[in-house]
Amino acid sequence: SLRKYISNVFEHHGLSHNISDFVQMMPNQANIDISYVEQEFEPLDWQCSAVDPRWQESLNIIVLRHPIERHMSEFFFSGVTLPTKKKVFGSNRRVIQKDQLFFNKTYTTTLARFLNEEVPYWMEHSKMEGIGKYKKGAMFSRWYQDNFQLRALAGCSSGRCLEKRLLSEKRLSEQGNVTEILLKRIHDLHPLNHSYVTPNAMCTQFFRKNNLVFDVCSGKKRDVQCSGGCDGPCAYPTTAEGPLDKNDVRRAIKSLKAFDAILLMEKLKDQDESAFLNDVMGVPRDASFALNSMRGMNARVVKSNRREVTHYYRDLLAKLNLRSLLLRLEEENKLEIEFF
Repeated sequence: SLRKYISNVFEHHGLSHNISDFVQMMPNQANIDISYVEQEFEPLDWQCSAVDPRWQESLNIIVLRHPIERHMSEFFFSGVTLPTKKKVFGSNRRVIQKDQLFFNKTYTTTLARFLNEEVPYWMEHSKMEGIGKYKKGAMFSRWYQDNFQLRALAGCSSGRCLEKRLLSEKRLSEQGNVTEILLKRIHDLHPLNHSYVTPNAMCTQFFRKNNLVFDVCSGKKRDVQCSGGCDGPCAYPTTAEGPLDKNDVRRAIKSLKAFDAILLMEKLKDQDESAFLNDVMGVPRDASFALNSMRGMNARVVKSNRREVTHYYRDLLAKLNLRSLLLRLEEENKLEIEFF
């Protein structure tokens, strides 16, 4: 929904970002007067806003969500294989059939059993499989990662914080040279050691006409023209693995304060948040594409009331008598819940 909104904002300001236009603009990149970058599965260096010059020339927006709601939504989105979904839920795209929930005892019991077995498995095995994924360069990807949003804002690229993180990386890694390679990459590409300028448009993200992300820097061209990966503020390497403590909460808060706009997923369609975002993006509050006017939202479960928007998955676990699972999620993510 946000991608569609941003694409509409571009069009409102006369900025076309479909593939054909992008290819035509490539010979003369000076004509490309805007770069758009998404960063979801890579953590930020908590000191980025102070050391990366690209931050100061960018409009930086972040969207947060309650940790438990985010984890459970991610579980249904990518934590369960499609064959498993179909076996339990049939072909229902929304996965949870609200018209059956708590009205059909067989369906409700099946869902409770499913969650009680699959969610802990997802949490436990993501950590092991996620390490293998990390070796290929992805910090988080679509695995379960405790305290996800907290880690995303409390990455370390220098000082004692980095030393502590690298010790954790070394313990987690099966390859002895991973830590040394990571340290060299973090050091070499840190803004204090590497010159960063306005992002190279070729290495940022653009939109197709159908509003799907066109991430040119993730294809074959990356090796030649985008050797450093996607270009943009805070895109340099950092690390966010290992144990967390109160210092990480403080780092994340300081990192968060540097953003120009902080949005809450639970309030995206509220009139006040919609108006605020329109003001930030320089479009009329009553624009037809304003978030509070959007009909379609990319949701696994369509929410019927305010309570469901903010507490759907926590209430679901409680009503299904899965309080032990809820408590486990709360315990593993307690620092992020405090931060949120």
